[in-house]
Amino acid sequence: MAGIIASKTGFYLVYIFVFVIAVVLVANYSNVENKFDFNLDSVKDSVVINRVVKCLSEENKFGEINEAKLTQDNLKQCFGDRYSFIIELKKLDGLDKDFELGKTNELKQVKRYVLVDKKSAVLEVGYNVA
Repeated sequence: MAGIIASKTGFYLVYIFVFVIAVVLVANYSNVENKFDFNLDSVKDSVVINRVVKCLSEENKFGEINEAKLTQDNLKQCFGDRYSFIIELKKLDGLDKDFELGKTNELKQVKRYVLVDKKSAVLEVGYNVA
């Protein structure tokens, strides 16, 4: 009996080795998938905030916000009824401007630094896709 087990030990070792490599490869593949899903969320955040900045920017001056464009009609023209927003424009001089559009529950927050009247400001956008 011992001779039979001893003669198959090499096969068992190769089988265990192949099994361990397979488990490691599957674990690494699932880890890559999690990173990819996270990157898709950050890409979506970036696309939404860049569209908001483009919608609110002056003509041919991306990132220079025209406060007159921060209206419900202008944002509906840019985005339609699919998105809900809470937009807060924080200027360094202490004057803030807030705006809400649509159903504002469970929003994702994104920030961008922009210019308003040639001065730095922070544009905070909370959005939700309907």
